[in-house]
Amino acid sequence: MMMKKSLVYAMILLAAVACNKERFQVMEPRPLAEGEVGVQLTARIAAPTKVEFDDIYGHFTWSEMGDSISVHVTNGIHPVSGKEMVPAGYKKGVVSPLADAGVALDDDNGQIRKFYFVMSEGQQRDYYAIYPSSVIDEENYGNTELKVNLPASYEIDADGMGTYCPTPMVAVNDPSSSYLDFRHVGGLLRLTLNDVSPATASIEVSMGKRLTGSFTVNDPATSIPYIATDDNADVVTFVLSEPLTAYTDGLIINVPVPTGTYESLTVKAKNGNGEVVYTYEDEKSRTFETGRGRRTETVISSVAIPLCFEAIEDGAVTIDNPKALTIEYSFDNKNWTAASDERIYIPVSEGDCVYFRGNNEKYSQVEINPENLNDTFSPVAGAKFGCDGKCYVYGNVMSLIDAEHFPDRTDFTQVGALAFLFSGATDIVLHPEKSLELPATTLTPACYAFMFQNCSSLVTAPALPARTLAPGAYIMMFDMCSSLATAPELPATELDEACYEFMFESCTSLTKTPELPAPFVPKDGYAAMFLLCTGLEEVSPILASEMGEEACAWMFNNCSSLTKVPVLPAMTLGKDCYSGMFYDCPALVTVPSDMLPATTLPEGCYEGMFQKCTSLTSPPKLPATTLTEDCYNSMFEKCYSLTKAPDLPATTLAEGCYQYMFENCTSLTEVPEILPATSLAKDCCYYMFYNCSSLTAAPELPATTLADHCYYKMFSGCTSLVHAPEILPATTLANNCYAEMFRGCTLLTTAPVLVDANCSGMSMCYDMMFYGCTSLNYVKAMFLTFPSGTYSWLYDVSSTGTFVMNTAATWNPYTDAGVPSGWTVETATE
Repeated sequence: MMMKKSLVYAMILLAAVACNKERFQVMEPRPLAEGEVGVQLTARIAAPTKVEFDDIYGHFTWSEMGDSISVHVTNGIHPVSGKEMVPAGYKKGVVSPLADAGVALDDDNGQIRKFYFVMSEGQQRDYYAIYPSSVIDEENYGNTELKVNLPASYEIDADGMGTYCPTPMVAVNDPSSSYLDFRHVGGLLRLTLNDVSPATASIEVSMGKRLTGSFTVNDPATSIPYIATDDNADVVTFVLSEPLTAYTDGLIINVPVPTGTYESLTVKAKNGNGEVVYTYEDEKSRTFETGRGRRTETVISSVAIPLCFEAIEDGAVTIDNPKALTIEYSFDNKNWTAASDERIYIPVSEGDCVYFRGNNEKYSQVEINPENLNDTFSPVAGAKFGCDGKCYVYGNVMSLIDAEHFPDRTDFTQVGALAFLFSGATDIVLHPEKSLELPATTLTPACYAFMFQNCSSLVTAPALPARTLAPGAYIMMFDMCSSLATAPELPATELDEACYEFMFESCTSLTKTPELPAPFVPKDGYAAMFLLCTGLEEVSPILASEMGEEACAWMFNNCSSLTKVPVLPAMTLGKDCYSGMFYDCPALVTVPSDMLPATTLPEGCYEGMFQKCTSLTSPPKLPATTLTEDCYNSMFEKCYSLTKAPDLPATTLAEGCYQYMFENCTSLTEVPEILPATSLAKDCCYYMFYNCSSLTAAPELPATTLADHCYYKMFSGCTSLVHAPEILPATTLANNCYAEMFRGCTLLTTAPVLVDANCSGMSMCYDMMFYGCTSLNYVKAMFLTFPSGTYSWLYDVSSTGTFVMNTAATWNPYTDAGVPSGWTVETATE
């Protein structure tokens, strides 16, 4: 392989950090010195090394003349003297101008290049070569280890790092081969920065892992080497070679990145004094695989711009400023004017940009009432920014809090800090390319309350990055934003009382909710969150495993287009947590059968949950066996399309637990064969199946001890009912326990058997029980003593029929019990 030549070609070396294509040039020959050997190798790209970003997919290719590689050589032994020659290390080689006869220097895709290098006589080429040669430290040129080095700093000009940039590659080949097959040991992170402040002098990039220093390729046997991890620096600094003259969009930097997976990205721009001008952070996962040369693009809309209003048409920017706060404004973000009038009026022409800043920790007049957050808000809301005429709004709202250090300010210190800030600004919209930044992650109670109320032109919402919320933080934030079509992501996992209450009320253009990942929802946390969102069609997952008091109460009330709802996985529920949640959602037809898995229920938890869901055809399963007061109260009331009731396995009932549960479910035809409860409570089945006009058969009721009003009007108005329970076995009655139970059941012909029961001291326990059952013609009542206070219980029944009474009874069925005169009276012993 080694050949003596009288001529070699001068090497042209490139700095390989920021590299551009050059025209192909022929290198000038020079004589080989005594003891030198010239070698030409063909380099092939197993995975390409330089990426051209003009192509949407990224075109990988060699650069042309001047590209350099470093080839590792070992100590040789002089063939005559037997002495060691020059120490082992790296030799640089450059693209050769020579070609074999009729063979191009590269193939059609730029994947092949011929490199020429010079080594000392007696040295031998080793397995390894590295590209580009600049990623080898000079100190490693005598090192036997194969190392790749990425520096801690780069220099970029105002237009970015250029179109091309290298990623480190390693070839591991048999030294006897004339080919080097290169594979990647890293990738490229391409960052496009928008809104870069003219104060920027340098940009720091970190990804939570080491990005700089020397990395050892530690598996020489494989054809795809990899980089070992170590403790080198995790920050790369890019220094601008010339200052920016204005805010700049599209500043591109290309970061060579070692192989691996990175879970975060932080980009900081600093001024000439080293102070942070802005910070960008995300937690998106990025993977750079060995051998792939993969590139990842990230576009960063920075947070460096102060709050800005850009006029779409002639008009004015206005500020209602009842607290007479000092607020500065500027037309060029350099020259500022201070104003503290109660009404600030700034005329603008189309295209004008007005920037705002201040050092006011609080703009609203909100004070917290710890007993009731809904009494928090003063009628005089505080400062309100708006426009006379359409305008864009963008930039960082923290410029109003901290004029000098707003890019890094992420905390509020006062309650209601920016509450009502844009309330009533019907002419503002978000800019299509420049974002409105609400970067605070440390919130205070009601800090954003009512912020965009009635911003009726707002179509999209700004991002809300906070993961820990304060009480009422977002309460009514987008109330009546009737054009809002997309809700922001809501990543918060630690919530506080009423944090989202009424947040999107009356956002009639909203069609889908964001996912709600919090594991615990406190009191009123999601209450009425999407109330009156009449365009809402789909609810994304609500992942909480625990609900607090009224956590989701009235959450989707009057969402008249809603058709799809998720499973609610919470197993620990709070009082009234789902009450009225889907009240009056007439488009909701089906819900997941396993939607409500909780088995222990608190007071009022499902009260009115699906009330007036007039198209709902089947309910979810209700597996709970431990009930509490009003837990199912009115749950399916006025669900006119519901045809089947769920099983109700509980054996112990609580006050009002089934009250009004299926009232006016006029299509209901199937109910459980038995309600197994044997322990009843006051009002437990009060009006339960009232006016279920399609119901033909009632469930059996085995309880023997009743409670006040327990079955009051339970089946009243069930005009299709023909099968009542065979027997009502209760022997201990209570006030009004059977009152009007079957009133108006016009097809019922046979009453349940009524056993002898203790009514002593009870009031109206059978009052109007069968009132208006016009087809009823058979009643068997085994009372020994006719219960007092029983009125009209057989009023307006069939004019003829059979009444069976206890043989031992002494009361008169016609005068005491009101049995119609046309009925026949019989007696029985059992």
